[in-house]
Amino acid sequence: MEALLRGYAENNLLTYASAISFQVFFALIPLGLFALALLGFLSLEEVWRDDIAPDVRDHVSKAAFTVIDGTVNDILGRRQLFWITIGAAIAVWEISGAVRAIMGVFSSIYGVEDRRSFLHRFSLSCALAAGVGALLLIATVVGRFGGAGVEALLGDGAIAAGAGFALRWGVVFALLLGAIGVLAHFAPAKRRPARWVSFGTLLSVTGWVVMSLIFSWYVTHVADYGSIFGSLATVIVAMEYLYLSAIVFLTGIQIDSLARSRVEGT
Repeated sequence: MEALLRGYAENNLLTYASAISFQVFFALIPLGLFALALLGFLSLEEVWRDDIAPDVRDHVSKAAFTVIDGTVNDILGRRQLFWITIGAAIAVWEISGAVRAIMGVFSSIYGVEDRRSFLHRFSLSCALAAGVGALLLIATVVGRFGGAGVEALLGDGAIAAGAGFALRWGVVFALLLGAIGVLAHFAPAKRRPARWVSFGTLLSVTGWVVMSLIFSWYVTHVADYGSIFGSLATVIVAMEYLYLSAIVFLTGIQIDSLARSRVEGT
């Protein structure tokens, strides 16, 4: 524990966690607009109408829902190409900023001097942002809508429901492991062998899932979207959720580094 706390101080993990969460927060809107435009491009407008819109309608005022529904339908119907291209580009740009922060803190954690050129770092961060962003988006879709697909395949019995739950969240867990594993392997200035990212990655994903369940409970059962104060509180809670997620992520990587140093005697 003492070594972990020393790593927090020496590598400025909390400062980097703030930078990462800030960039990710501002990537959420263009990423969401890209996802909506993709639904329209794939002629899946009923996903919004039948699955997403009812949940939104139940948690916001009638006037707010009218604005949201009109905006979404405009994206689905007339602005698909714009948000598929521009939305994706903006999302990758914002996420790449978080990735560059991750590249810096990983090199610090592993004690490696980062001599990569700006062009190398920038191009790598954009590539990682696109890949990791895609994995996280797929994980979100599977977590939110995978239940319906599994039910269509396995039926709606008790055993099928249990198997479907395990399958759906197993896929989500694997996608998140993959996303963090890719970052842990490629982001540092010196690439890490896969065996040194497994435990920390598992810890990071487990912590993220627990916090996501708590955040989902707050959004579904506690948040009051009918008032400006309730909506503002939700934004603050969302930012705190991203910040804590970044802390858990960096903590897992720091633990991996400490484990490697202890085994190798360095």
